[in-house]
Amino acid sequence: AVVSTQSGHYGRGTGKKRNRQDDAIIEVKTRAKEIECTVDVPENTNTNVDTAKVGETVTFTCKRGFGRKPPLFDAPEEIKCGAGGEFDRKPAPCLERIKVYPTLKYNRKKNSVRITCPVPGNGYDVNSNVEFSFKNAAGKEVDVGGKVLPAFANKGKINFVYEVSPIPMAFTATCFVTNNKGDGIAYGSKAVQPQKRKKYRLRLCVDTTA
Repeated sequence: AVVSTQSGHYGRGTGKKRNRQDDAIIEVKTRAKEIECTVDVPENTNTNVDTAKVGETVTFTCKRGFGRKPPLFDAPEEIKCGAGGEFDRKPAPCLERIKVYPTLKYNRKKNSVRITCPVPGNGYDVNSNVEFSFKNAAGKEVDVGGKVLPAFANKGKINFVYEVSPIPMAFTATCFVTNNKGDGIAYGSKAVQPQKRKKYRLRLCVDTTA
């Protein structure tokens, strides 16, 4: 940018005023505004930042008493700020959680088990969405086979059932049931152990009176 300044002074020995124009060159550096993502925090969700720079990741967690659908559930969700100032995706919604307590019914002869997940009838029915997950002793997801059986209502509760036959290993089964409005989730876990058939001893009785 060029800035012109004009000053008037008297020429030496003339007594006459004359103008002199001085040109000063000033270099102005401008910096482009850095692109950022604005963090829009969904309902029942926590995060610790308001903005994020391009390439940075923001961690979202659910507030106490809330959780997400599997596989996240309690785990934090990390989302990256994209080049255009938008996040790669929206955080998964945090749903109100209800703790339930699954029951087990073993069949020792078949080495099988029926896992029943009872949830309150209020807001749930036999058509509610249910998911079962299974983890081994190391906490790793495993495939134990088996199948989902028809859900049924009993004493004000909706029972969701999964059958494993035969039981391939020790594992922990967890059920997740989303309510009909989609704003709540019931969940519960139970440890399962393989069943061994009882061994019967044959006792030989010898008559010593003869």
